[in-house]
Amino acid sequence: MKIIKILAMLAAVAAMSVLSGCRKHYINGDLDGQWQVLTIEYLSDGHVDNVKSKQIYYSFNLHTVHLRQVHGSPGAVVGNMKYDEKTMTLDFPLVEDASFLSAWGLNSAVTTFAVKHLSKENLVIESDYSVVTCRKF
Repeated sequence: MKIIKILAMLAAVAAMSVLSGCRKHYINGDLDGQWQVLTIEYLSDGHVDNVKSKQIYYSFNLHTVHLRQVHGSPGAVVGNMKYDEKTMTLDFPLVEDASFLSAWGLNSAVTTFAVKHLSKENLVIESDYSVVTCRKF
């Protein structure tokens, strides 16, 4: 009888350790995930570029950002992200020429955005260069 109790206790401990295992969870709340860029408004002249058909994406996870473009070059760029619910700073340390980042509404390898709106479905971020509107994909 004592052996059965010990085995039951070990089984319970094993089940608890498996269920509470090493899971990474979203630390950035609704921000984490993949976002499709819908529009980019350039603040210098007010021009709004509708880029939904170009299939341009931001992916946020933990402390990283992954820029992806289905068509065009480069296909993807990875960078670091600092996020505090009101602002986010994106840093692409391996990018030497930031001109191609304009496809994502960026004009430099280090850009700070104000988070204007964030929900489970929509994201609007604003830098000194542009306002980027996205939808969760």
